[in-house]
Amino acid sequence: MEKLNISQLIDNETCTYTYVLWDKSTLDAIIIDPVIEQVSRDLDYIKKLKLNLKYVLETHIHADHITGASEIRNQNNVKICYGSKTGVKGADILLDNDDVINFGSFVVKAIHTPGHTNGCTSYYVDGNMFTGELVFLLIAILPWYIIPIPGSMWAIFHILVITLQAFIFMVLTIMYISLASEESH
Repeated sequence: MEKLNISQLIDNETCTYTYVLWDKSTLDAIIIDPVIEQVSRDLDYIKKLKLNLKYVLETHIHADHITGASEIRNQNNVKICYGSKTGVKGADILLDNDDVINFGSFVVKAIHTPGHTNGCTSYYVDGNMFTGELVFLLIAILPWYIIPIPGSMWAIFHILVITLQAFIFMVLTIMYISLASEESH
């Protein structure tokens, strides 16, 4: 089985991580959470690697930046995917929990992970979890009795994380705390 190739790109202005994933044998690729100001950079990178971009995946509706999804679709004839609970009207594909899309030999599984928006969706690909939710990652490291906020959302997060944390390397697409670490150096 082919190993998933992952490249992390950052927009320093918004501290948003964009990911390009591709299958080395077919060169089929996806991009997760592109930022509008970085579309040229992202597309140049994809072109340099001679990748066949198939999908743009968004983890949620972004308040911290404007997505580059539509611009990428306009230039490359790809499909834009969002979680079905976002209410987004411009998506080509609205993914429900456990829906899958394929690129190359890889399967992307959508996992509904409500957080700072009800439509937040994480993507599981070949043992990797791509999420826009810092909360999702923080809950993964907290024991259940420390989480002080009641409600089913937290229970769902905890159950998902306990079930998946032994098998998944989680990747955060938005890292607000990176600013603090850069400023401290």
